[in-house]
Amino acid sequence: MSVPGTAGIVTGWEIGCKRPKWNFKKELVVPRKIRELIADLEAAGFEDRGGKGSHRNFVHPRVAKPVTISGKAGDYSKNYQERAVSKAIEESKS
Repeated sequence: MSVPGTAGIVTGWEIGCKRPKWNFKKELVVPRKIRELIADLEAAGFEDRGGKGSHRNFVHPRVAKPVTISGKAGDYSKNYQERAVSKAIEESKS
């Protein structure tokens, strides 16, 4: 399946992404994987406190609230998950 006006350009659906995003330059932006978010949190010093099912809670001594990441490692992340991770990493630096 291709998007009209994008002849020859690979779309998100062709690479397996259910919700592809486009930036203001009309370039395809594929969401990051859950495993990438987890790697960022661990690199910033967060510890996996465990969780139930596919949920994982990450805590840091300088961050007030734990960050909960849900989904399998190979799943694409949601916008709110990416925002929560970046906000928590910024809070851990201060």
